[in-house]
Amino acid sequence: MPKQMQENLIDGMKARAPQRSKRRKLFIAAIVLFSAMAVFSAGCLVVFSMLGKTLVAQQTAEIFGSESEERFAQVSVFFPIGQEADEARIYAFREVLERKFVEASMQAEEGHRFYVDAYSSRGTVSIEGARGSATASAIGVGGEFFTLHPLFLRSGGYLSERDLMRDRVVLDEELAWRLFGGVDLAGEEVYISGERFIVVGVISREGDFASLRAYADGMGLFMSYEALNRLSGAKIGCYEIVCINPVSGFAAGLVSDHFQAASVVENSARYTASGIMAVIKSFGERSMNTAGVVYPYWENAARLIEDYMALCLLLAIIFAVPAVVFAIAVGIFYWIKFYRRLKAKVPELIDERSERRYEKRQRQKKGSAGDEQSEAGLGEENGKCDLKEHQESVR
Repeated sequence: MPKQMQENLIDGMKARAPQRSKRRKLFIAAIVLFSAMAVFSAGCLVVFSMLGKTLVAQQTAEIFGSESEERFAQVSVFFPIGQEADEARIYAFREVLERKFVEASMQAEEGHRFYVDAYSSRGTVSIEGARGSATASAIGVGGEFFTLHPLFLRSGGYLSERDLMRDRVVLDEELAWRLFGGVDLAGEEVYISGERFIVVGVISREGDFASLRAYADGMGLFMSYEALNRLSGAKIGCYEIVCINPVSGFAAGLVSDHFQAASVVENSARYTASGIMAVIKSFGERSMNTAGVVYPYWENAARLIEDYMALCLLLAIIFAVPAVVFAIAVGIFYWIKFYRRLKAKVPELIDERSERRYEKRQRQKKGSAGDEQSEAGLGEENGKCDLKEHQESVR
């Protein structure tokens, strides 16, 4: 190569060096940026998963399913104002369930049930204790309310549908301190609107951030629905059931068919990715409550969790897509680069291998020719020796 051409080539390489260095820095910066986006997206998914486990009351179907080989669904019903239900309507639905199980020849395993349900109403009562009085929010409960809402017990026990007497109450911790100055109150008496009730337990409210924001009723208590209905006329605003779900939509379908005017929510799938995607698609519409329903605090907490999960999932998608596209682009770029190098290298390798084979064949030919010459020379020498011996014998 002429000296001038070499100098021009060197000068060109020096001129392109800063550009290559700049591209390399940009590429490294892009890797750092998109890696950070991928990490942020993964973090959003971790928070998404943790949020789905925040509310214990939304996991009852999963708990029931873990204790049995059957599948369960958790369904909530919220009645519009002015169209609340009464106990007769709840009992009628239970009869429908029992008929459906008989028609399907379904029989529960020993020690297990096909469903557990609860219903509740809300009101305000005046209550008096040994050391004080207060106006408190009251939730009238029926069925197995505390199975579906396992609030932490500070002392005593829960209310149950199996209780023969309806004159029992469960106080929350704040009300217990207000009325008695303590929480160990099992057997103590309180008076609500002049009627005597027995305290059977004291509970602590949920401590998760969603429930703390959703509950705004202050001091409160739980009593039987029958008692609250008698004292204040409150009707059932919420019905909840955890029911066997042999096929998808079985439980929700039964509930929707019976409570047609109510708002029905299937809780068992609401915190899945598909459930949260439905929340994202209905963005804006969730704020328009056209059904005339006033949700209890636990449902408002569940809806708040849905909103946060929707935000996490949306952010995870937004930050994951560019990172994935960049990773695919880099993979394609390096594959093309590898393919071009391979395409350029393969002919060289083929030529090199062919040359080696040719040289090997040439060496083999030379070796064969040398062997033949050696054999020919040895034969000539042996012939001379024989001729010489023959001449000597003649002499």
